[in-house]
Amino acid sequence: MVTMTVFKIGPMDRRSVKLMLFVWTILLVFLSPGVSSAKEETITIKVVRVVHGDTLRGTDEDGKEFRVKLEGIEAPEAAQAFGYKARLYLRKLIEGKEVTVVFSEESDETIIGRVFLGKIDVGEKMMEDGCAWYNPLYCHKSFCQKYSLWQETAQAAKKGLWKGPKPVPPWEYRLNKDKYKDWSPLAY
Repeated sequence: MVTMTVFKIGPMDRRSVKLMLFVWTILLVFLSPGVSSAKEETITIKVVRVVHGDTLRGTDEDGKEFRVKLEGIEAPEAAQAFGYKARLYLRKLIEGKEVTVVFSEESDETIIGRVFLGKIDVGEKMMEDGCAWYNPLYCHKSFCQKYSLWQETAQAAKKGLWKGPKPVPPWEYRLNKDKYKDWSPLAY
């Protein structure tokens, strides 16, 4: 036989429960991935150099230097298959040009943000043409869903790095470099 105990909540306890639920809701909203309580900033820079398929260096009009990592994507490593081509693609797209960077995060003197060439979202363009992976581990903002869809589309169309027999995400590659050492960065 199963018995259930029912607790009666008095008027004072109801207010406490409501307050607790309110506090938890506020905490969830402000601490959940995908909702940023940090204010977004915008800078305009001229791209001086593309360092990697998802990283660039640029200067603002005052000559201040910035290192920028494209938020939400990861291009293949330089020694990885398609690594050279991803870097070359990004160079052709933005090197020497003025871009706008929208960011709310900085890490070790690197700005992590979305880069726009006019109205073109550079990260989205990289995804669309199969030059990078969407990284679900670090990208939790609403625009990341579009990156995921562009990756699926590029993958289905076998664009860019998806032409390869078995593309390996950069985060996996970094953990198992020895396993993939025979791969050519110029492959496919």
